[in-house]
Amino acid sequence: MYFCTVINRKITMSTVIYPSPIFGPVHSRRLGVSLGINLLPEDGKFCSFDCIYCECGFNKDHRPKKKLPAREQVREALEARLLDMQQNGPKPDVLTFAGNGEPTAHPEFAGIIDDTLALRDKYFPQAKVSVLSNSTFIHKAEVFKALNKIDNNILKLDTVNVDYINKVDRPTGHYDVNEIIEEMKAFKGNLIIQTMFMKGESQGKSVDNTTDEYVLPWLEAVKEIAPRQVMIYTIDRETPDHDLKKAAHEELDRIAELVKEANIHELISGLQPLALPKRTILIAPGKRDDNVYFIEKGIARSYILMDGREVTSWFSKEGDLTFSTNSFYGKTEGYENEMVQVLEDSILYFIPIAELEALCLKYADIANWLRILHQKAFVEMERRLIYRLYMSAEERYNDFLIKNPDMFQRVNLGYIASYLGMSHVTLCALRK
Repeated sequence: MYFCTVINRKITMSTVIYPSPIFGPVHSRRLGVSLGINLLPEDGKFCSFDCIYCECGFNKDHRPKKKLPAREQVREALEARLLDMQQNGPKPDVLTFAGNGEPTAHPEFAGIIDDTLALRDKYFPQAKVSVLSNSTFIHKAEVFKALNKIDNNILKLDTVNVDYINKVDRPTGHYDVNEIIEEMKAFKGNLIIQTMFMKGESQGKSVDNTTDEYVLPWLEAVKEIAPRQVMIYTIDRETPDHDLKKAAHEELDRIAELVKEANIHELISGLQPLALPKRTILIAPGKRDDNVYFIEKGIARSYILMDGREVTSWFSKEGDLTFSTNSFYGKTEGYENEMVQVLEDSILYFIPIAELEALCLKYADIANWLRILHQKAFVEMERRLIYRLYMSAEERYNDFLIKNPDMFQRVNLGYIASYLGMSHVTLCALRK
C-alpha cells in the first residue's frame, strides 16, 4: 500500500549546474522549502545515469574539473547555512541531497548523512532529510544503511523495460533492473519510488512510457517493492534532448488511479471472510476482540444492557466497519455490558487490529482512509447527541428516515426506537 503523488508542471527553466556543496533554499512542489545539498563538483555533472531529460544536461557537455566536496567541507557549509536560516529565515521543510548527479556516488556519503542528521536535529529538528537517487548504488551496504536512516529515501524507477532504460536513462555502468527491484524490496517499504513519465521522441524513436505496454509491468514491480509512497511526474524544465514532451495531465491521472487500485488490492489481500447467520453475537461483552470487521452484506447493531433493557447505540451496514472500541483503542476487553449482533444473514471480512495498525504506520493512504472513516463516525455521533438534546421525537424520526429509508424494512422497529431515544409506541405513532 502506498500513497501516490502526481506532479505535473510547466517547462520554465534551462538546464542548470548547481553550486556546491549547498544551494537554495528552493521551493519544491514535492517537498516544500528545500535546502539543497550537492555532493558533486560545482563546475560540472557527475552521474551514473545520462538521462535524456536531465535538467543538468548531458554528461559529455558538463565534464567537471574540480574535486568532490570533502565531508568536512559539506558539514561546515551546511552548519553555516542552517545557522543563518535559524537567525534570518526561511525555515526549511526539508534538507535535500540532489544537484549535479548521483549523491550516493560520493565515497563519504554515509558519514555525510550522519553529519546532516546531527545538524538537522540541532537547528531544525522538525525538518526532513531527503535523498534523490537513481538507485545505482543501493547495493552498497553503507549506502543502504544510510538511506534507511533518513526521512525520505526517494529512488528512481522510470520503467522495467531494458530497451527504454538504455534509450532514456542511459546507465554509464552496470545496471540490471531486476537486481535494482530486489534491492528496493530489501528496504521493506522504507522508500519512495519516483518515476518520470513523458512523451515525444529521441533520435527519431518514441520515448512515450505512458501506455499500458510500459505502465502495467512497472506497476507490477511497484506492487512487489511495496514502497510507502509513489511520486509520478513529468518534464519540469528544459531538457538536453529538445524533442521530448510532457505527459498530459489526464495520462498522469490515469496512472495514479492504477496505483490507487493496487493499494486497495493490498489491503483486501489481508482480509479474511466470515459468514454469520442472523442474530449471531459478533462481539461479546467483557471480552477482548482483536479484529476489525468490514460488512459486505448485512446489518449489525451495537447495544448495551441497561436495567434489563437493550439500548441500541449504533447501526453498521454494507460498507461500514465495526469493532470493539476498547479493544481497538485501549487494547483491553470490551465494556462489560456492550455487544455487537448481526441482524441478518451476513457476510463480513475481518483483519486483526495489529495488522491494520501496521499498515497504517507503513502507508499514509491507509492511515488517511481510516482517519476519514473515524471522522465521519465521530461527526455522526456528535450530530446524534445534539439532535437528542434539541430535536423533537418527530424531527429525529424524519431525519433518520431520510438518511436510512431501507432500515425500516430490515430492522426491528424496537431497535430503531431505542436508537432514536423514544418508545416503540411513539415510533409506531409517527409512522402512521
